[in-house]
Amino acid sequence: MNVLVVDDDRFIRLIVEAWLNEMGHEVCTLDNAFDAIQLLKEKSFDFIICDVEMPLMNGFELVEKIRKTSLTWIPITFMSTVSDHSYYEKGIKAGGDFYLNKPLDETIFTAFVKGIERMYDMKSQIENLNLELKRLRDNTNDGILTITEDGIITSINRSGAYLFGYKISELQNKHIDHILPNKFNSRAATTGNILQFSSTVLSDSSECEGRYKDGRAVQIDMSITKIESENRTVYTCIMRDITRRKEMEDELRYAAHYDRLTTLPNRGLFSDRLDQCIIHYHRSQDKFALLFIDLDHFKDINDTFGHEWGDELLKLAALRLQKCLRNSDTVSRFAGDEFTIILNNVGDIKDVENACEKILSEFIEPFEIQHKKVTITLSIGITLSSEDTKNADGMIRQSDLAMYKAKELGRNQYYFYSAELNYLHRYRVELSGALSSAIQNQEFSVYYQPQLDAISGELTGAEALLRWHKAETGFVSPGVFIPLLEDTSLIIPVTEWIIEQTCCQWKKWLDSGVIPKKCKISVNLSAKHFMNQKIEELIINTIELHELEPENFCIEITESIMIADSESALTSLTTLKDYGIAIALDDFGTGYSSLSYLVKYPITITKIDHTFIEQAQASTKGRKLVMAIINMSHSLGIPVIGEGVDSESKKAFLLENNCDVFQGFLFAPALNISDFEAFNGHASQLPNSSGQ
Repeated sequence: MNVLVVDDDRFIRLIVEAWLNEMGHEVCTLDNAFDAIQLLKEKSFDFIICDVEMPLMNGFELVEKIRKTSLTWIPITFMSTVSDHSYYEKGIKAGGDFYLNKPLDETIFTAFVKGIERMYDMKSQIENLNLELKRLRDNTNDGILTITEDGIITSINRSGAYLFGYKISELQNKHIDHILPNKFNSRAATTGNILQFSSTVLSDSSECEGRYKDGRAVQIDMSITKIESENRTVYTCIMRDITRRKEMEDELRYAAHYDRLTTLPNRGLFSDRLDQCIIHYHRSQDKFALLFIDLDHFKDINDTFGHEWGDELLKLAALRLQKCLRNSDTVSRFAGDEFTIILNNVGDIKDVENACEKILSEFIEPFEIQHKKVTITLSIGITLSSEDTKNADGMIRQSDLAMYKAKELGRNQYYFYSAELNYLHRYRVELSGALSSAIQNQEFSVYYQPQLDAISGELTGAEALLRWHKAETGFVSPGVFIPLLEDTSLIIPVTEWIIEQTCCQWKKWLDSGVIPKKCKISVNLSAKHFMNQKIEELIINTIELHELEPENFCIEITESIMIADSESALTSLTTLKDYGIAIALDDFGTGYSSLSYLVKYPITITKIDHTFIEQAQASTKGRKLVMAIINMSHSLGIPVIGEGVDSESKKAFLLENNCDVFQGFLFAPALNISDFEAFNGHASQLPNSSGQ
């Protein structure tokens, strides 16, 4: 859709535009109503979103002008921080259709826009159907015939005969039941029977099944008009073939209730069945369970092998799920790679656990697609019926939360919903709403974790880490808010802010001698920066603006960037590397095909993930793995940074195996500006890595 967003708040425009772009829509943003009025004279839009509180002309006045001048209806929604009912009434009176409260919630906003999309999709389907029916009408002549009171055909036109596969002569003076055997019962029909039939449908449209000459059925739409004269009464029938239309209606009914790819019930039909189960439960107390299932890392399958593979995998997965269930259970394809299951008549939790174990074990065996084996696991969220169970939407939401908890715990497992999950979800939603204003409120800050040379102990660089100090609650864990930044696409403007802040600060420290001249500041980049973003231009321009040397800057990436958009990432990374910026591969070894990435991509630094260093303390196998990573990197001429060094034993092990740089709590946590300066002022007093 083409969407117009009118809001005087630039940050809101950026957020809404990012959300809509991510959903595949074209967006035009304006900061005032007057420009919007002018633009609407030149360009049409499918959907308009406008703020209420704007200077000079508010949103209500803008919409009133649009409704007065526009010849076509465009759905319009208001956005406002005011949630007063009087504002809702003003919005409707002004000509608006919907009302969203600020701060915007991405989940609600996305669901709302999806509703608008479905409205347009349905409108398109109906328009296509009407167009096809019109063509059918315009290109097919109606069949017209006349019958006597006892059902004898006295005349029929060519189209009427052709409608049933006959010539005119073959039906002339024949009984009507030659072509409509079920309408007039039999050849023995009397005048009374005909009149009784006619009195109920006279001049009205009536659908019936006719018989083609070769015995095939043909669906007919027929209207009958009674014509009386002094000597006799006859009936004129106007008929048309509606077989194709009936087939299309059946197809649409099927499409409305079943998924075409897997032939399973779709989301709508499943929700109806779940509502019926809830009603039945409250009447009979027959317990049931709802399972919400998501295929783990399904996106990687699509990205690696293509959507054709993904579709085939979904079909095979649907068959395996059906194999695990009883006839009384229901499985549906809910959306994308999500499936839902109703387990009816469960005795206790153990029955549900057994069913989930059976499903998980069924997916141990690899799938075979195009002569290749593919293994995929499941994450399952479970909600049990209870007296608190009210409706399908509530149960689905609960099981969805439980499914995401199963993913957080490592995937390939099941998890039961609890009230605590609902609390955590609300907390995440509240944080997500607060994120949008965190930059404006100056709640973000950059901390710096030192990176030290393993031999000399001298400072070689630092990693820039984002911290959020929320005024009401204090520091928020990065493990909570960083994923939210990713989900809302705010990670892009926030990272741009980090790059600006770190370049400015790093230049000050270099000029004042706080840090050595060749020290590198490392900034983490998300995969989203490489999707339709000129991130390399932004970094290079910012470095040059602050008069930094390229050797003073490093970007840290994970393997997910290469998986998400390998060609775009390769182009951008090559540009940055050629400019002289270091490229560090973070969390090395936790993703896929790490060795191939070291060879294919312009990686200049390898960072060993802290989990591998932990494993090296626990097992010989773990030690050998870390040694292999260091040796492999060095063989390619790539230095290695060990992360998470928080003990003397870890430091000694890494030093013994020629790790180049240390980073971890043993030396310093992430530090604010003043603490980082103090750390460097006392760095020479710290024990060096050789233990001297």
